[in-house]
Amino acid sequence: MTKRSTLGVLLGCMALGALADPVDVLVTQVLDGDTVVVEGMPTRVRLASVDAPESSKGPSKPGQPFSSTAQKWLDSAVRGRSGVTMQCFDEDRWGRPVCEFWRAGLSVNTELVRAGMAWAYTQNRGRYIRNPAVVQAQQDAKSRAVGIWSQPPAIPPWDWRKSCWEDGVCAF
Repeated sequence: MTKRSTLGVLLGCMALGALADPVDVLVTQVLDGDTVVVEGMPTRVRLASVDAPESSKGPSKPGQPFSSTAQKWLDSAVRGRSGVTMQCFDEDRWGRPVCEFWRAGLSVNTELVRAGMAWAYTQNRGRYIRNPAVVQAQQDAKSRAVGIWSQPPAIPPWDWRKSCWEDGVCAF
């Protein structure tokens, strides 16, 4: 692995839209189950290949079940931890780097899904999947009925945003 400064991470993400090598980072804040703040970066960072339950965005946009549990899981996995690396692939439509996080040789993104804390982001025929291992991790979590799979209905966030937030039909 190539070590770069956080400034190098930022410049790499901005200039190339991707990083060839993982870089050491310090996650200073976990905003929800799939978005973090990395020290020295002015933008939030989106976890690649996953979509966690939506957290509340106010009275008209209630959060999904397991949103706070997913955030806590991710927080304990990466915030303030040493040995966390990040590899960015591109930017999302809001300009956030989309990245895979690694710790102790494991993909945090994949383990988040394996723990039942997020979905493999298969919307649009898997267009957002950067690491195909998340799809198998989701099958594992589903077969073990853990996390989001322990209480039906497990509504993917992309469907939740449409049905609940746009159409006003929220299934709890």
